[in-house]
Amino acid sequence: MKGKWPFLLLVVLGVALDLGTKELAFHYTRPEISRRLDLRIEVIRTGGFTLDWHRVENSGGMFGVGQGHGGVLRYFRLVALGVVAVFWLRARAAQRLLLFSLSLILAGAFGNLYDSFFNRGLVRDFIEVRLLFMPRSLFGQLFDPWPTFNVADSLILVGAVLLVIQLLWSPRPHAGSEAAAGGPAAR
Repeated sequence: MKGKWPFLLLVVLGVALDLGTKELAFHYTRPEISRRLDLRIEVIRTGGFTLDWHRVENSGGMFGVGQGHGGVLRYFRLVALGVVAVFWLRARAAQRLLLFSLSLILAGAFGNLYDSFFNRGLVRDFIEVRLLFMPRSLFGQLFDPWPTFNVADSLILVGAVLLVIQLLWSPRPHAGSEAAAGGPAAR
């Protein structure tokens, strides 16, 4: 664990950010509050882009994939979290990009797993993005709106992209270097 404390802190902060934003968004988008306050939560609106809070309880996976399979997905999330945690524990402190990406994935997985177990198997999503500059005829409903998501989904996605970058661009040991170092190939 030596040298991994900042990454553990990143996991804790990521989970706190995810669960905190879910609580905030779901509190202020409750029908009785949003009607009373005449509240439409439009966070950002520019020429070709909007970002809104929209209350959705998702019984599927990330970006709404696998709707209606929340029970099975709950245990898949638990197993996936365990696998990522093992990789996180086995990573060396010097593998900073690997630990950073796995920490983001762990934080997102913990946040969505929390919802799976303590919100009737449903994950709370609230971020809705509309890319208004995309022609409807070209992409249809693919980008309008983008599937509703949450901070945990974003953490998992960014972590996965960074993990792919880590895997593609990390230096690979040469077959001869293992034998020269007295590794298994030398025996």
